Amino acid sequence: MSQTKPSTAAEERVAEFIETLRGMATGSYLAEEEKEFWEAPYPDQAVDEAQQLVTGMLHAAYAVRDKDEEARASIAEGVQLRQPVAANEAEEAEGDTAGGEDNTTLAIAAVITPDLNRLQELSKRYEDALIEDEEIADLAEIIGIVANDMGADAAALAAHVRGVVES
Repeated sequence: MSQTKPSTAAEERVAEFIETLRGMATGSYLAEEEKEFWEAPYPDQAVDEAQQLVTGMLHAAYAVRDKDEEARASIAEGVQLRQPVAANEAEEAEGDTAGGEDNTTLAIAAVITPDLNRLQELSKRYEDALIEDEEIADLAEIIGIVANDMGADAAALAAHVRGVVES
C-alpha cells in the first residue's frame, strides 16, 4: 500500500506557506489606501513556481516512506546533512561533527535538497525577497512535520533546510 500522500498537517502547512507568499506578492494583506506606493517584491508567478517546488519536495519526501531499508540506504549514500551558517561556526569552534543519522533522515535530505536549491535560486531572481528568514523557518517546520510523520530526525532535517537555503 502506497503511503506517498502527504499528511493533512503537512498539506495544510504548505497551503498556509503558499498563502503567505501570495499575500506578499499581491499585497492582499494591505488596506487599499496602503497600496498606493506599494510595489510587489516578486510577481504572483514566482509563488506558482514556489508552490510547484514545495509540493514536489513534499511528495518526494513522502515517497521515501515506500522504499525498503536497502533503497533508503542507497538514496542516503553519500548524503551529508547541512547545518545553518551559525551552527557551522559553533561546531567549528567546538570541534563537533554531526553523524549517526538514520537512512530515512538522510534519504529525505537527499530528495528534498534539489528543490530547496531551486527555491533558493528562485528567490535570488527576486533579490532574495521570496525566501527570507520567516519563510526558511516555515520550510523547516514543514519538513519537521514530514520527519515526524516518517519517524525521521525532525531537528536534523530542519537544520538541513536552514543550511541549504541560507547558503
